[in-house]
Amino acid sequence: MINTPEALQQGVLFIGIDKYPNLSKFAQFDGCVNDARLMASILKDHFGFPEDHLTLLFDEAATRDGILAAMHDLAEQVAGTMSS
Repeated sequence: MINTPEALQQGVLFIGIDKYPNLSKFAQFDGCVNDARLMASILKDHFGFPEDHLTLLFDEAATRDGILAAMHDLAEQVAGTMSS
């Protein structure tokens, strides 16, 4: 169940990319960032996830390095909650 104390200690990474630097304006997306924000707000507002357990990366921040760094941070966060 999503609202158990154990689940609420987990971290979640949301990635929304609307703008790709190497694609033409015609090939860009619209709504991916909004969808990621909406899903994060549902977890926070309806299921009680702490805001600091939700990581959001959008557009230019969602690079390979940015995603790997966010995943690393989440793994450290989860490992920290498991050891306490």
